[in-house]
Amino acid sequence: MIALEHVSKRYGGVAAVDDVSLTIPTGEVFGIVGQSGAGKSTLARIVNLLERPDSGTVTVDDVELTSLRESDLRAARRRIGMVFQRFNLLNSRSVRGNVELALELDGTSRQDRRARAQEMLDLVGLGHRADASVHELSGGQQQRVGIARALAARPSVLLSDEATSALDPETTTSILELYRRINRELGLTVLLITHEMDVVKSTCDSAALIEAGKVVEQGRLVDVIKTPGSRLTGQLFPLGPIPEGVPADATVIDITFAGGNADRPVIARLARDHGVDVSILGAAVERIAGTQAGRTRLEVPGEVAASVIADLRGQGLLVEVLQGVAA
Repeated sequence: MIALEHVSKRYGGVAAVDDVSLTIPTGEVFGIVGQSGAGKSTLARIVNLLERPDSGTVTVDDVELTSLRESDLRAARRRIGMVFQRFNLLNSRSVRGNVELALELDGTSRQDRRARAQEMLDLVGLGHRADASVHELSGGQQQRVGIARALAARPSVLLSDEATSALDPETTTSILELYRRINRELGLTVLLITHEMDVVKSTCDSAALIEAGKVVEQGRLVDVIKTPGSRLTGQLFPLGPIPEGVPADATVIDITFAGGNADRPVIARLARDHGVDVSILGAAVERIAGTQAGRTRLEVPGEVAASVIADLRGQGLLVEVLQGVAA
């Protein structure tokens, strides 16, 4: 488990991270998402204490890193593998040589280094390119080498800082699938730092939204989706503003679906049971954390809106009123 308690970091008069408390359960894929400048990368570097916080504590696997001496901290950092956005590979070394580097610095024997590097390259699908030069590889392949290198020292946590942002969509998908497989097969906790909500949708079990150095929302995605007013849900399923031309006396509602109610014929049932025309103003459906989920925006005639909303909520659906009755 990773636990940050009241962590802050300032640069001059700017609070890059501002009193952040965060718990990341063991074995999860956890996303920290936010726009550029929100404090994500600083928070990532605080997790492995590449940046020491001005205040607060950082605990990884029951070890409080912020209390360790530098020599003990170096040893503790080996339990946290780091994957970088720009790969940070050495052109002077082969693919295998890059993966062996961390083990070489640890004093691992040459034979053991070679065997472990080959094992990790096989895991990421590059065992056949072990002797290749780094410059011969595509961007996605270089990222896989970076992941293999991060895994070489057998960490319990894999930390990825915007590691897919420079890749094309198809390569990004393959790298995210690799992270999920690593999480599943090796039992690692994977922490993804990203500004891309699609990364959270496709890969994460839980997430935290950070803005101006503060975590404004966090939780398991299956729970967040069901939370009224959730900012994360709004970004997972963006429906935009109410379209122009919607009558002022109409009621506009957002319905959030998750799990077993995602495939119900809700709209057809409303039209049948209430004898009204229901207009769909927007919809978004995704598979999130293994669960089919989505939001639908409806325009409902004002005279029946109260009964329609009561009906939907009686079915266990999350209904938020944007305009009209109870707005």
